[in-house]
Order: sequence, then structure tokens, then C-alpha cells
Amino acid sequence: MSAPVRPFDVAQRGAGSPVSPRYSVVIPLYNKRAHVERAVASVLGQDVGDLELVIVDDGSTDGGGEVAAAIRDPRLRLVRQANQGVSAARNRGIAESTAPCIALLDADDEWAPGFLREIEALRSEFPEAIIHATAYRLAAGGHSRPMSNWKAMGDGPERRLIDYLDCLGRDVFPFSASSVCIGRAALERAGGFDTGLAVGDDVLLWIRLALQGPVAWSRAEFSFYHRDAENRALEHPQRLDHELTFLARLAAHCRSDWRDSAAAPALRRFVSAKIAGIAIRLLRSDDPTLARPFLQRHRDLLLHRHALRVWSRLLRHGLAGRLAGRSSTGAHREGCN
Repeated sequence: MSAPVRPFDVAQRGAGSPVSPRYSVVIPLYNKRAHVERAVASVLGQDVGDLELVIVDDGSTDGGGEVAAAIRDPRLRLVRQANQGVSAARNRGIAESTAPCIALLDADDEWAPGFLREIEALRSEFPEAIIHATAYRLAAGGHSRPMSNWKAMGDGPERRLIDYLDCLGRDVFPFSASSVCIGRAALERAGGFDTGLAVGDDVLLWIRLALQGPVAWSRAEFSFYHRDAENRALEHPQRLDHELTFLARLAAHCRSDWRDSAAAPALRRFVSAKIAGIAIRLLRSDDPTLARPFLQRHRDLLLHRHALRVWSRLLRHGLAGRLAGRSSTGAHREGCN
């Protein structure tokens, strides 16, 4: 019986040069014509020149692929494929790359000039880490501000090891998909990005990686997450449906392979908070009765403090009567049939 093909087997990689660079940078591209040139320039302008840049044009229809193709630099390689989603595009870029370290950048984000140099410093100081990442800034309208929950990271050395899973349990996201660098071997063990997810694919991968070992983090802000960029996943009309799929995947892991791990309490806090947040959104929707079966389905994972948050929001927004009214109307109709 032949061995199964892993997502990033060497046979799948591009030919590259005889000697691999230290860093492979992967940019997934889908309809980001207005932004991709900025992202590429921020990579090729790094003062760590030993890199290759793999751009995966995931079936763009706005000419973004042509913009990337017009950039002449021997370190840049453009790969084209039919639209399969950002996870598949990232996996394809990783498979086509050659370096032992993979850095990721979304096509509508950018790096500050010293990003890879800071990653180098982190790798030198914490060679045992599975993930090396920096803080990031949220940019919009020509202005930027520190990442969300900056103060929650607390005081400490600028470069340090952090407990990423504990951060999640406290609703803190210390890095983004555009401020992270990962070793190829660790990515192979984690299985790459989950192509069945439209949102949360990156967070699920970070969890799998953090379960392998420590995360090294720098509070230096060398990455910019552009919130006002076009075609952001946050603005997708099916965002809630995608989040429900993501939550279902997290809940399944919490009930199985994560259940007895040392990180289970932190992961449970994270998943419970996600359940509460989605329940509140369902309560605010046109049909708040959707919240009831959702909460029933996940009540084994909902912590008491998050359950209180849901019910307090329910009462605060005056939805309790509305929810009860719809439920009683439905029951009355069933009795008449």
C-alpha cells in the first residue's frame, strides 16, 4: 500500500533554486487588485534578502493576477489555480515553496521593513518555538492603531514565549495570519490549513501548532492588518454561517482529541466564549428562536459565566418575550395540525 500524500510533500514543491532560501513567503490572492502591489513591495523590500515569494492567484477575476505577474523580481513566482478558497491557496503556496521557514501575508496586508529581521531575532532567541510571530497594527483610512486587546498581553520582555492557548481563552489574538512565521516540519505535522473552513482556518491551525510546542512573540508591531481593504472575509454575507461551521469544528475537537490535553481548560474557555457570542448574534437576528436549539446543542461546552452573559444580553435587549412569543406561536400551530 502506498503512503498517503501529505499536504506539503517535497514532490509537490516547485523546482526552485539548488540552494533553498531561508524564508518562503506565501501570499494567497483573490480579487485584491487594488492592494496586492503594496503587499508584494513590503515583502521584496525586507532587509533580509534571502527569501522567495510565492503568490497563489486563486482564480481572481479583477486582474489582480496580472498585476502580480507584471512585477519583475527573480524572487517572485506566480502560481495560478481555479478558485478554491484561501486555505487551499495557502496550502498550494506552501507546497510550491522551498524554504524551511514559511511566512504568510494576505494580499491586502503589508509588512513594515523590519518584519523578517524581527522574526530572525525571535528565531535566534527562541529556536525551540513552533511559531514565531509579531504584534500587528489595525489600519484603516490612512491611520493605524495597536492590535486588539493590546493591554491584555501584560508587561514583559519585548520578545518572549507566550501561551497562545491561554491567550485565546482570554479572547486575545496576539498575532494575525500576516504576522507569523512557521517551520515547514511543524506545518506538515499539523496538516496545513483546513480547506473545509471559510473563516477560522488560521486560528485552528495556530491551535494545532501551539499544541506541539511554545510560541515566540514580539510586541514590536511590524505587520499591518488593513481592515478597510476590499473583499475582507469579515464582510462576507455568509459570515455567520461560516462561523457556525468553524464552531462546529472546534466543538468536535473539544469533545474528542482535545478533551484530555493539558490545554483543555483554555480551549474550553475559548470555545465557550465563541458559543456565547454566536448565540447573542442569533438572538439579535430576524428569527431569535434559532438561538434555542443552538444553545441546546452546545450546552455541554458552555461555561456558566458565558451562559450568564447570554441570558443577561437576552433580557437587556428585551428579546425574552419575543423569543417566548415565537416559540408559543409555533407550539400553538403544531397543536392545531
